[in-house]
Amino acid sequence: MDRILCDELLEEVLRRLPPRSTFSPSTADVSLVSKRWLRLYRSSRSTLSFRLSPDNCTPQSLSSFLSHFPRLSRLLITIFSDHLLSSVASSCPPELTHLCLRRMPVALSPLLSLSTSYPHLTSLSISLSTPLSFHWLLSFPCLQQLDLVFVRLASKFEHVDAASKGNNLDGELKLETLSLTGIRCGDCGLDGLWKS
Repeated sequence: MDRILCDELLEEVLRRLPPRSTFSPSTADVSLVSKRWLRLYRSSRSTLSFRLSPDNCTPQSLSSFLSHFPRLSRLLITIFSDHLLSSVASSCPPELTHLCLRRMPVALSPLLSLSTSYPHLTSLSISLSTPLSFHWLLSFPCLQQLDLVFVRLASKFEHVDAASKGNNLDGELKLETLSLTGIRCGDCGLDGLWKS
């Protein structure tokens, strides 16, 4: 029977299975059927969620794993290394539209590499450290939904960058939904975000 079904038909069947139910095959279940089914299952997935640490994953193994998901449009990843984040930026398909990075916080350079790799990103959920800066938002021209969690990494004698106080953005953002968590009294840099 496996030889009767063409790849396109099997992919369509796998794509139509409910994402979370007792009837939905896990990767392990599909791999028990055949390598062909595993390959088709991975290529039919548009959503992926997982957790990584530098102890159990290398940038090369992450790049190799993500290359098996060519139709990926939504990625939720808990990640604890900028090296692994760079692998995400270089390995996911450019059609990625929703990205949720759960980690302690994203550095600016990997964030900018994400904007170059995923020009069609419409939804982004990340953690940033204070002081607040939003100039990087202009690098995501299609961004409509933004969820930011602000993390305080500084000591009790917090250094506030003078540039963050006059944080006006030279452009209009297309944001429709904005969620900010972790803002405290006295945080600077939000005025430019509201104006844009």
